[in-house]
Amino acid sequence: MNPTLTIDLSALSYNFRSISGKAGLPRVACVVKNNAYGLGAVPVVEALYAAGCRAFFVAYPDEGAEIRPAAPDAAVYVLQGFDATDAGICARSRLIPVLSNKGQWDAWRLLSPHAERPAIQVETGLNRLGFSYDELAAMPEQERRQFGLVLSHLACADEPDHPMNRRQRDNLIKIKPLFKDTPFSLSASDGFYLGPDFHFDLVRIGASLYGLNPVAGRPKENKNVIGITASVIHTHTIQAGETAGYGAAFIAARPTTLATISIGYGDGIFRSFSPKGKVFFDIDGKRSAAPLAGRVSMDNITADVTDVPGDVLGKRAVILDAQFDCDDMARCAGTIGYEVLNAVGHGIRYRREWISEK
Repeated sequence: MNPTLTIDLSALSYNFRSISGKAGLPRVACVVKNNAYGLGAVPVVEALYAAGCRAFFVAYPDEGAEIRPAAPDAAVYVLQGFDATDAGICARSRLIPVLSNKGQWDAWRLLSPHAERPAIQVETGLNRLGFSYDELAAMPEQERRQFGLVLSHLACADEPDHPMNRRQRDNLIKIKPLFKDTPFSLSASDGFYLGPDFHFDLVRIGASLYGLNPVAGRPKENKNVIGITASVIHTHTIQAGETAGYGAAFIAARPTTLATISIGYGDGIFRSFSPKGKVFFDIDGKRSAAPLAGRVSMDNITADVTDVPGDVLGKRAVILDAQFDCDDMARCAGTIGYEVLNAVGHGIRYRREWISEK
């Protein structure tokens, strides 16, 4: 009766190829940090490597070491920097740290085998990580030549008209004379849709890769990657005025048939998904929506199936699919698709099914 999480690796590969073709760049990197947003870093990287990806970003060195066998000759960048404890694993797995301050740069020069040229993160306006322009200008030219990639990150790329986007791009261009022959990277998934002026030499795609729409209101072009279904384990009818769930949050306005579905916040379904959320039933070729009734609990959600034709006991309710995806759930829950994907992706109770390319 465990809920099922389906991961469509063929859709994942399609998304990578589609974005790569539109970017017109020799290198498009895939972000597979946090266990590929919870979907399984190794099978995800295997699929993307087979699709032609040769550059990956992770957060920590142990993540890079995990995927190295699946991408033997790819560049694997580590976003969270470098210190003495990382030297061994970076050397063994040929990982490329993204250095964001002088302390990390000094540690790399002292401890690294220099087998891989590190990347450098520069500050252009996000004010989170990175060297300032003054620090870069003060760095000896021979040291700047040792970096293999200059990276920054946009603060407001999900708002295409925000003036910060252009400001950060201009700030990065100001830095280019200091790194004349070094490739640059500014944009992640949302920045990619700002157009070629923001692409530079390498685009880092994460959200779009996994089927999210990183720019609200923009027509979605990528394919949905995940689906979730869960079993209906109980049904019964309550009368008008009766309540259901913790806090008696649902009050029936009519005789109401309730379905208890075996999935909950223990599986990454946000409590805030109620009361606006809904689930779906595909019966005899027809799709019926069933609104949530009452609060999400750890193991269960309850839906009002009064208007769903037939008996749903024992059937599978559709929680997420191509017609109601992570972005849709996020709108109901008052959050963003990134958070929904990471929450459900890291649910340990799912029966996982990977769909591979044929």
